[in-house]
Amino acid sequence: MPIKIFLSYVPADKVYAEKMKRWAKRKKMGAFDIVFLSSEDKGVRTRRGRVIKPKLERKILEADFLVVIVGNYNKSHPWQRYEAFASTNNVERYYTRIPYTDDPLPEAMQQLTRIAYNPNAIDKILREKLNPSTATAEGAEEGTPKTEDGELVLVEVTNEDKPPVTPPPVNKESAPVEPPPPAKEAAETVDKKEEVEEKAEEEKKEEKK
Repeated sequence: MPIKIFLSYVPADKVYAEKMKRWAKRKKMGAFDIVFLSSEDKGVRTRRGRVIKPKLERKILEADFLVVIVGNYNKSHPWQRYEAFASTNNVERYYTRIPYTDDPLPEAMQQLTRIAYNPNAIDKILREKLNPSTATAEGAEEGTPKTEDGELVLVEVTNEDKPPVTPPPVNKESAPVEPPPPAKEAAETVDKKEEVEEKAEEEKKEEKK
């Protein structure tokens, strides 16, 4: 039986939702059968593009849990209209922040548990949902960040979170060592590599047909 994840995001951040779908397709979120739901699903909007509230709420209730993608457009984020509904119906929900964004979170989103924007964070949640006995909450180390309700904040340390490393002194007789590329450029390189690999996979499938 597939696991259903509802994704909430502003149209400008749709590319990050599509990237999460690619992670699942390539099994980077573990060997789970994942189905993504959103307000873009067929039948959720009118012909003019307006959301049909009862149908969207049905999608939210259908999901095993949901992830709100936040970036630099949080004040106009559609999730603010549905947080009260999800909270009332005890829907399990998280938020993930797009790298290199810093727009403050509205009050409606501050109750959500944060997870890192990477496939390992989603994989961890799925494993804990399917096998609660291995949940991190049971053996969490002292000092692990938690919300006021005691829920774990699953935040993965990235290069930007680590303290700067002082480079070793350069030997004048040896050739200068080029510094590593900035984290943002490295992330873009990974994205391009994924796109090339996905295109190659699609071409192979076409050749088999």
